Amino acid sequence: RAAAEHERDQAKEEAEVAYAAQEQAEAARAAAEHERDQAKEEAEVAHAAQEQAEASRAIAEHERDQAREKAETAYAAQEQAEAARVAADRERAQARRDLSVFRHKGEQPPCWYTIVPDGRKTREKREYIFDVAIYEDGIELAPKPPPPGGAFDDGGDTYANERRHLQVEDLPYGRKLNDNEFINAVETLAAQGENRQVRTYECIFSVRVWDMTPAHAKKRWKKAHDNLIEGLFNAYTVQDLEWTGIGQDH
Repeated sequence: RAAAEHERDQAKEEAEVAYAAQEQAEAARAAAEHERDQAKEEAEVAHAAQEQAEASRAIAEHERDQAREKAETAYAAQEQAEAARVAADRERAQARRDLSVFRHKGEQPPCWYTIVPDGRKTREKREYIFDVAIYEDGIELAPKPPPPGGAFDDGGDTYANERRHLQVEDLPYGRKLNDNEFINAVETLAAQGENRQVRTYECIFSVRVWDMTPAHAKKRWKKAHDNLIEGLFNAYTVQDLEWTGIGQDH
């Protein structure tokens, strides 16, 4: 009986050891599964973060591309607008020149003049408001002092006061102007004569003109003289005086 009890006790101990080992194995399995689940969750979180980062990068690249496209579109629109402005300026200048060609040359009386005897009568001798030099690559203006007196027969002020009122002294003297710059500088002055703001009738200012173009550029001289200068003023071409610019003897 004692031997049987001893065997029973041994079997019981072995069973308890086996149960404990089983519990440890179960705990180890549970711990492994927990670690596996944690690792899986972390991997899923990392994957989601990566997807978000990728999506954010894609959005940023899309926005960058859109901004670049808008900038390129804006730049192209700016270039088109600039080209249109240049074309409009050219058309405006050409229109002015075209209109000036149809002006009835010689029919308008002078804005500035001196009454001089002419046989038994008198006539209006033109007085020049400034001087002009035509170059191959530009037009230069030089000032002239106002003539003495004034158009008193038309109830006018002295020419000196008219010169200040018309801002003739503010013209861009002493530097070469391109054709558009020349027109922009003097068209208001010419228009005031045409619009009866100088005399009580339409009148035209007179200028002296020098040909400073080289021999190969006489087409430039004729075009500038006929279309630009005579399109706005009565022009006298000087032959016997040397052009020296602002410092010349008037």
